[in-house]
Amino acid sequence: NIAVDTNGSIHPFDYLVLACGVKPRKFVCDGIESIGRVHTCAVCDGGLYGKADEVVVIGGGDTAFGDALYLSNIVGTVHLVSRREQYRITNTSVLDKVKSTGNIVIHAPRTIVEVADVTDKCIICSMDNGERLCANAIFSCIGYEPNTIDVADCDNVFKCGVCVEKYHQVSVAVGSGAKVALDIIGSH
Repeated sequence: NIAVDTNGSIHPFDYLVLACGVKPRKFVCDGIESIGRVHTCAVCDGGLYGKADEVVVIGGGDTAFGDALYLSNIVGTVHLVSRREQYRITNTSVLDKVKSTGNIVIHAPRTIVEVADVTDKCIICSMDNGERLCANAIFSCIGYEPNTIDVADCDNVFKCGVCVEKYHQVSVAVGSGAKVALDIIGSH
């Protein structure tokens, strides 16, 4: 068997394991493409901001609520914008903690319909109710999409992680990879 990588190089293989991972789902609204301060990871990029800053977190699930809590320890104000009031969080204690954190403001049910980069310190986020927020940055936490890859159907090709699993969690991907490894070992 042979595999061709994205650079066009050919690689012979006995077994091929596909673990493609995920990419953040892109938030779409008018003006978003022209904004330079849109992030998808609070842990990665939250340190770029400080107590004098306000940020907007978009989303209504575990990642959005966790990132809002994380950012609340770094920045002055976190505006959490969710399109629903029925949040998709698996741990209700996180919801209680977000609601009781003084510098987190929840805007729900709301959507951001347009953004404009006014200055290097102010992004205007216009919501569907006409309200406007001025923020230093936007954190988009609206989920992930599996990376996909086209593979011809052939022997000894195994898929694991988000390629085959319903849940996009690291622990699930690790377990899926372990199952593939055991399948390969068992095929000898």
